[in-house]
Amino acid sequence: MLRKLIIVATIIIATLPLSAQEYKQIVVDSDTLQYRYTPANPTSRSTVTFGQRLSNSSTLSNNKRVNLAFTVAPGYSANLGWNLVTIGDMLYRTKGQTSSPNLLSLSASASLTGYYSIGLRGTNHLGNYKHSLSYHLGIESTPSTIFGLNYATSALNRQGTYTERLYHGKVAYTSTIANHLLAGAYIDYHYHEAFDFDLVSSTIIGSGTPLFNGAGVGIILGLRTSRATDINLRRGVDITIDALYRPEITTNYNSDIWQISGLFDYYQPLWHGAMMAIDIYGEHHSENTPWMIRAKLGGDCRMRGYYPGQYNGNTLLSAQAELRQRIARPVVLVAWGGAGTAFSKRDPFDISKILPNYGAGIRLYLDSSSVLRFDIGFGRGCRNFILGLNEAF
Repeated sequence: MLRKLIIVATIIIATLPLSAQEYKQIVVDSDTLQYRYTPANPTSRSTVTFGQRLSNSSTLSNNKRVNLAFTVAPGYSANLGWNLVTIGDMLYRTKGQTSSPNLLSLSASASLTGYYSIGLRGTNHLGNYKHSLSYHLGIESTPSTIFGLNYATSALNRQGTYTERLYHGKVAYTSTIANHLLAGAYIDYHYHEAFDFDLVSSTIIGSGTPLFNGAGVGIILGLRTSRATDINLRRGVDITIDALYRPEITTNYNSDIWQISGLFDYYQPLWHGAMMAIDIYGEHHSENTPWMIRAKLGGDCRMRGYYPGQYNGNTLLSAQAELRQRIARPVVLVAWGGAGTAFSKRDPFDISKILPNYGAGIRLYLDSSSVLRFDIGFGRGCRNFILGLNEAF
């Protein structure tokens, strides 16, 4: 009860008018109200923003060493309910650094359903932006729903509930090895625990181990030519291949575990204010992968008509095409359609198991890169409403 009161109070305080605070000046920047004050250090500048995330490195000019920004925004999804997201970003340059600035980001989120997450992310650019070192640490507790471990059981829409807790850490190094071509390697740690099973979820899971603890090493290759030309307008291709290997000695399982994923995103402007965005994604896990970390179909980005993890398997394939049409400078309407499926060796691929996905939404752009997203997606016998920040892809 106390946690609920704290969250409600935080939401109320976060949404109070900015004019109730002391300030030096209030400015309107790209249709977004920002509160600014002059800090003691004249080489830095700080902003507090409601509903906008600082994500454009150009906001740190060459004569600035530090730029701080704080975001407070509501969110909603089927599995989390209504939640509050807070993000603090710091763009900074070290002494003598002239390339793109480094990023340090701290985020926290919580909802009345019991969900909470805390994350720390950072990226440091090295060698005149040709090399970068990034890191991520996160803690998350989520009330989750499971429908089944195969297609037949999941299609019954019989929901079981449980809670999952995740501790995740990752350190990655990437380098530009040719024009638009990136390569890198990373170290990954993953602790995933499931508990508080109800009767339905206990029946679905059976005697499976509800805990995974393991570390691994991975490689990543990417080709990225896409770039933003205007609000909602992008052009180019993003291709990424990611492979992760977890040897037996680093996990609590008696075998090696591995996974590989591939992503293809294509952005093509059409007529005035319109763009077609295409997303093709595949993911494959080794046969002995624990059910908690297998490929999951559904969520806020792909197969948006389905509850996150409503269908799962060792292999996932999905494709979607989205038409985005700007009707006013900050307002964009979208419509999408696609399909996907999840399967495994024991639950093999069948064309009748390919699931449809379609929906529509509206975007409110707060600046050239930050967007408030409203989506409603439909699947086979289900639907999902999403409120969040940033585009689906």
